[in-house]
Amino acid sequence: MKTSVSNKFLLVQLNFVWILICASLYVSAQVSIEQVELSSSWLPETFIELDDGEWSRAREANKIKKWDLNRISRDELVAFGKLTLWQVDQFFTYKKAMGDFKDVYEVQAIPGWDPVLARSLVPFFKIESFPIKEWLLENRLLEQSILTYRIRGIQNRNAFPSDWVGSGVGMQLLYRYRSPGMQVGFSIDKDPGEKIFNSKVGSGVDFLSVHASLQPKGSVKAIILGDFTVNFGQGLIQWQSFAFRKTPAIALLKKNGATFRPYRSVGEFNFHRGAAISWVRKIHAIDFFVSSRMLSANYGVSAVNGNIGVTSFNTSGYHRTRQEIEKRNNFH
Repeated sequence: MKTSVSNKFLLVQLNFVWILICASLYVSAQVSIEQVELSSSWLPETFIELDDGEWSRAREANKIKKWDLNRISRDELVAFGKLTLWQVDQFFTYKKAMGDFKDVYEVQAIPGWDPVLARSLVPFFKIESFPIKEWLLENRLLEQSILTYRIRGIQNRNAFPSDWVGSGVGMQLLYRYRSPGMQVGFSIDKDPGEKIFNSKVGSGVDFLSVHASLQPKGSVKAIILGDFTVNFGQGLIQWQSFAFRKTPAIALLKKNGATFRPYRSVGEFNFHRGAAISWVRKIHAIDFFVSSRMLSANYGVSAVNGNIGVTSFNTSGYHRTRQEIEKRNNFH
């Protein structure tokens, strides 16, 4: 009798343990599924939230203009960074079939533009009723000219190296003028430790960059004089503009952008200086540029054949010491 009762009690315990094991497996499986669903939904939402935040802050600072839907170009639409090439093509296909846009919210009707994407881009679009006013010189000067002057310095004077030829103050003077079909600007930069004025440099300052860009209508897509960047072959040939992006969307990993872009940075190495022109006719395109500029290089003796050659380039742009000044623009 006692043996029968103990066996029954043991059987109940085993059943109870089995139920607990099954329940724990079920719960852990449910948590894993929820975690997978959470992680898969987190990536695009986080990407959109961060990206929209950057755009919103830039818009509040008046750094982003509203683009006329009926006059925006393909390159300007690609520059938003939120659209795939297929979505950009759908924009112009829709516009060609339906005519000019009547309202900014009409972008929700473009095939391939989901409502969330369309609503996120609506604040950056407009419909210009009287385009003629954009050609008024006075309005263009007031709305599109930007002059920036920046000063930065080292607070601790004891931190100044003794071999610096200039002061520890850095200065930048930037000018930007942009209107429909034209961009003009210049950048002047003086790094800490460099002289404000240098008589040995033709421009009189350590670094001067000037650019002028035209986007005429017709077969000629762009004409750039001065400093510009070149972007060919997804970077396998050359890609001097920024093109990386943190995104879970595979279609956005492809580098997009104009072949030639005006150079508006104060970096003193990664650009060309000369002239560039882009010609487009239906499905054919020809890009031509000519560039000539001096670079700062370091020379050394080859351990293989004993010849003297270039071992590296000065990409920092610093000319603070006599040694750095002597190596300035010593390679063409």
